[in-house]
Amino acid sequence: MSGLDERISLQISHADGGGTKKVLVVEGSGDTSFLTLMLDKPPFRDMGILERFVIVDAGGKDSVFKILGAHPGYFGMVDRDTWSDAECEKKRGVFPTLFILPRFCIENFLICPDELQNALPELKLTAAITAEIPNGIRHGCLWRAAQPLYDELMASGVNKALLQYPPLDESAMADLTGTWQDILSAENIQTRMAEALELSKAESEEALLRTFVHGKVFYKAVVEKRASMLFPDAVGEKLKVQLFRRIAVPEDLKTFLLEVFK
Repeated sequence: MSGLDERISLQISHADGGGTKKVLVVEGSGDTSFLTLMLDKPPFRDMGILERFVIVDAGGKDSVFKILGAHPGYFGMVDRDTWSDAECEKKRGVFPTLFILPRFCIENFLICPDELQNALPELKLTAAITAEIPNGIRHGCLWRAAQPLYDELMASGVNKALLQYPPLDESAMADLTGTWQDILSAENIQTRMAEALELSKAESEEALLRTFVHGKVFYKAVVEKRASMLFPDAVGEKLKVQLFRRIAVPEDLKTFLLEVFK
């Protein structure tokens, strides 16, 4: 048994000694806390979901995929991140029991002005969030341009091809490293950013805050410091717990969770 399998098995056995519950694997402990809090709100509170499911954290998105591959009977939930609808469908085709969050990540449920205003009217965050949206969009465009570069470099052989044996001659080395320069060029990144920016122009502010802006980064930059004034004894994940406790379950999340736990 691998270390990952052993860790997951320990979590499952601790929460479900009889082995009768269904297993939902999530990326991390923050997701486990988030789901537990949401499932304690209407309409989920009286549905007995946690009597039927055990929620365990895998320690990352790639680990969720590894576990689903090894245990087809398990269910999985991951952040949407920058995936398009087509990419989501492709991933679900590989993992039929995978559910993809309807927003970029769970922090995107803590950055939408209307939802925060209803839960915490004293915060008065609407103006601050609205003013920061252009920076959030630019960051989202840069994230979409730069984040795939690592995978593309690995696919091009940056970690193996250069160090193969017998070693490459100078001409082959030049051809190989030339592809890396193309991937990392400023022109390539700027072109990708421009394409992402064009996509963002077709979306409303609400949609951008839900699925385009990197919620974890935006929350930390705009919401966290202001929210901490209301909860001075709560920092980091504890502050998020305080906020998640107060927000109502948004409609898109309600629909999503009803599908996951049906």
